[in-house]
Amino acid sequence: MAVKVALVVDSPKRDLSGLVLVAHELAKLGAEAYLVPMYLQGYDVPLIAPDAVLVNYARPANQALLAGYRSLGIRVVVMDTEGGVLSETGVDSPANWARFIRERGLNANVDRYLFWGGRVREAFADTGVLHPDRLEVTGCPRYDFCRAPWRALLDYPERGFVLVNTNFSAINPQFTRSADDEIEVFTRTGWSRDYTFALFEELHAVFPRYLDAIAGIAKRNTQRRILVRPHPFEDADLYRRRYAEFANVTVDAAGSVLNVLNAADCMVHLNCGSAVETVLLGKTPISLEYLNSDRMRSHASLPSSISCHARDEADLDRLIDSPAEREQRWDGSSLRERYIKPWFHTIDGCASARTAAAIVDTVGAEPGRVRASLRHSAAGGVARPSGGQLAQGVASQVLGSRAVGALRSSVSRARRHKTVDAGAVSDLLRALSTRDGARPPAHAEHARHPVTGAKLASLRVVVEAPA
Repeated sequence: MAVKVALVVDSPKRDLSGLVLVAHELAKLGAEAYLVPMYLQGYDVPLIAPDAVLVNYARPANQALLAGYRSLGIRVVVMDTEGGVLSETGVDSPANWARFIRERGLNANVDRYLFWGGRVREAFADTGVLHPDRLEVTGCPRYDFCRAPWRALLDYPERGFVLVNTNFSAINPQFTRSADDEIEVFTRTGWSRDYTFALFEELHAVFPRYLDAIAGIAKRNTQRRILVRPHPFEDADLYRRRYAEFANVTVDAAGSVLNVLNAADCMVHLNCGSAVETVLLGKTPISLEYLNSDRMRSHASLPSSISCHARDEADLDRLIDSPAEREQRWDGSSLRERYIKPWFHTIDGCASARTAAAIVDTVGAEPGRVRASLRHSAAGGVARPSGGQLAQGVASQVLGSRAVGALRSSVSRARRHKTVDAGAVSDLLRALSTRDGARPPAHAEHARHPVTGAKLASLRVVVEAPA
């Protein structure tokens, strides 16, 4: 019997391509993979009844879900989707993160933890979160697209532009109602209220200057195309309104950042985690250090550490205009070895294969002992569902989670961006097979309710029979 694996997709724009690559590698191992939208996992996973589920984090917010999966016999494997750009001493530092997992008892519902790099694994091992044999460094699957053979699949219609990546979702949120709501999110995840207020005060102070800096780049470099890419959780319309008057500025938040970075000449930012991907693709991240502050920089120090620092506007223009200037002042090779490897392991195009192998190994030699549960699905996967969860769960039993999820997405901006498109996944699966050449192509189709046959929101990866 083939091992069944459910892969939870948090942000499709950020995470889907890497998880499709994991599904591709799982199929090569003879396993059956499912791609499960995060908000619908509690309804779909109990029906799919996988041998293992790869979840995007272990936090109090999904603790009841993980306990529910374990009660059905499902092995729980965790790989955090934001597991690399961390602070050195704050709440999300490796040591504090590991202590939080253990003190909250989150480790009780985890069979295996997978890490992007060795720094975080060491902290989890030192803290005794799990037995060392259950802590494994795999690398981050989406970064496989920074290396052959997968990099050839990165595509974007333009080339040679200056990319500006923004990182102000805390005060320019797309999904939460206001910056005040974002403050509550920060405090609920462990940051002190005093620290959060101080950080947000500095962000509010620098944001207008950052917007003016982008306008200045466009005004002083009229011959260059400037592409502004908002953070996936930012309100892109603010940037569209701000730069509507500039003919050489385009605001584009679509697709994966890797595609855009691969086509860019360089990337300008302020404390943005995409500096990592920029380095991995051999491009230069340019940090607007003349706008930075000690607090903002230390909140997540890695982006600034691996970037070429612009000291003022004139210096910024020199770096944008001159690849030779960037090469003289920025050594990507040494930065990768010093800063990237401890947090992101070896970037060799094989993280997805290591992830797939670790999941299959977690299941072991006895797959198929998991039981499907209509009751768990109707309750949204938790023991004590809210009224809303129960109503959605019951409706999903009748109509299927795909239809119910589409209805929820029509009235919720946040959910609208979490859907997983079968056609796009099928296109990527076939492209991966073409580059790999190691197995027949696959496609994605909606999984079905085991009793009613109604379509689920989750996608099943189906390997096509040889011609």
